[in-house]
Amino acid sequence: MKNPRYKILLVDSNDIIQQAFISYINDSKLAWEVFIAGSIATAKNMLSATEMNIVISNYSLPDGNVFDILEFEKDIPVIVTTETGNEEVAVQLIKAGASEYIIKDKEYNYFKLFPTLIKNAIRSKFSEVQIRDFHYKLKEMVDTRTEEFNKLNLFLQEEIEDHKKTVKVLKESLNKQKSLLLSLLKVVSSIIGIADKFTAEHQLRVARLARAIALEMNLPEEKIEGLYRTSFVHDIGKINIPSQIINKPEALTTDEYKLVKTHPFIGFEILKDIDFPWPVAKIILQHHERLDGSGYPYKIKEAEILLEAKIIAVADVVEAMCSNRPWRPALGPLEALTEIMKYKGKYYDPEIVDICVMLFSDKDFKFDDEPES
Repeated sequence: MKNPRYKILLVDSNDIIQQAFISYINDSKLAWEVFIAGSIATAKNMLSATEMNIVISNYSLPDGNVFDILEFEKDIPVIVTTETGNEEVAVQLIKAGASEYIIKDKEYNYFKLFPTLIKNAIRSKFSEVQIRDFHYKLKEMVDTRTEEFNKLNLFLQEEIEDHKKTVKVLKESLNKQKSLLLSLLKVVSSIIGIADKFTAEHQLRVARLARAIALEMNLPEEKIEGLYRTSFVHDIGKINIPSQIINKPEALTTDEYKLVKTHPFIGFEILKDIDFPWPVAKIILQHHERLDGSGYPYKIKEAEILLEAKIIAVADVVEAMCSNRPWRPALGPLEALTEIMKYKGKYYDPEIVDICVMLFSDKDFKFDDEPES
C-alpha cells in the first residue's frame, strides 16, 4: 500500500534530532514533506503560512512550551515528545488537545512509532473537528427552526380567533417541532456511528433493554419515548476521547480511565442547549451515577438521580458485560445479571434490577429481537 503524503511540522531546537528525523524518513521511504521549526515563534509562522497535516513538537522549546502551540492551533493534531515522562503533564496535554505524548530515547527508536501514531492522530482529529462543526450547525439549525415556530405560533394566536382551531394548529406546530428534534437525535446517533461503530451498536442495544424495562414498569408513554431516544446517544461524549483509548485492547491506565470518565459531562455540554421534550442532556450527565454516591461525574445519590438515568445505568452495564470488548470476550447474561444482583440497592435501583433479571429469565429477552425505530 502506498504511504500517504503528509505535511509534517517538526518543532525541536535540537539540530541532531532534526537531522535524525529527516534521515529516518528518507531511509524508511516515507512520502512525508517535513518542515522544521526550532522555536514556538517559527512554528506559528509556518502554521500560518502552510497548511500542515500534523505537528510533532518537543515539550520544551527556547521561547516556551508545547502548550503555546496547542493554544495557537486547535484543528491540527499535535504529537508531543519529551526526554522525561510526567503523568500529570501528560493528562494536562491530552486535555489541552494533544493527540499523543511519547518519551524520546537516545537511539531514536520512538521514530518507528510515528507512521501509526500519525495516521491515527489525523483520523481522530478529523472526526473531532467534523463533530464540533456539526454541533455548531446543529445548534444554529435548532435556533433557526425554533424562531420560525415561535413566529408561527404568534401569528396563529393573533390571527385565529376560534380557540379550538387555535389549539389544534398550535398542537400541530409543536408536533412538527418534536418531529424535527427527533430527526436531530437520529442525526446525532448516525454521526456517532461514523466516528465509532462499536459505540453506536452498544447504544442501540442499551436502548432496546432500557425500553423493555420501562415498559414493564408501566411508565408513561412520553417518558418511555424520551428514555429510548436518549439511550441512542447516551455515550455521545465519547467522541471527545481518542479512539486509541476507546478501542485499547488491554486495561486502561489510571489517567486514561480518568479521561474516559469525562464522557457524561462532554455529552451534557453537547446537547444541553437544545430544547428537547425530555431531559436528554441531564439523563446523559447522570447515567454513570450510583445510588450510594460512588458514581461519576458528581457523585449524587438516590432521589437526586433521574429515573431514566437509573434505568440506563442497569441496561448499560448488562449490555457491556454481554458484549465483546477490545480487552476481553463477552461474559454473557448470567454473569451480567449476577453483577447487578450483587450491587442491587447499593449501585442500582432494586426495582429496575428485578425487572431486568425477570426479562432475561422469564421472558427470554434478546438484544437483537427489537427493530430500530
